[in-house]
Amino acid sequence: MPIFLDTNVPLGYIFKWDPWHSYATNAFKNKDLKYWSNTVVNETNHKLKEHKKKLSKFFIRYIL
Repeated sequence: MPIFLDTNVPLGYIFKWDPWHSYATNAFKNKDLKYWSNTVVNETNHKLKEHKKKLSKFFIRYIL
């Protein structure tokens, strides 16, 4: 049966420290067809940019 992935699933898969990472990993391991909407793609991209900014600020402030 096809699986519709919402924005939280790819984000949980991408970020290992996300509380939903193990569930997202299992969703991607599932051999069923996966799909998402253009809205999910746009939301995921937006959230990735937000996380990138936060991580960049963290590394600049605390690591460098």
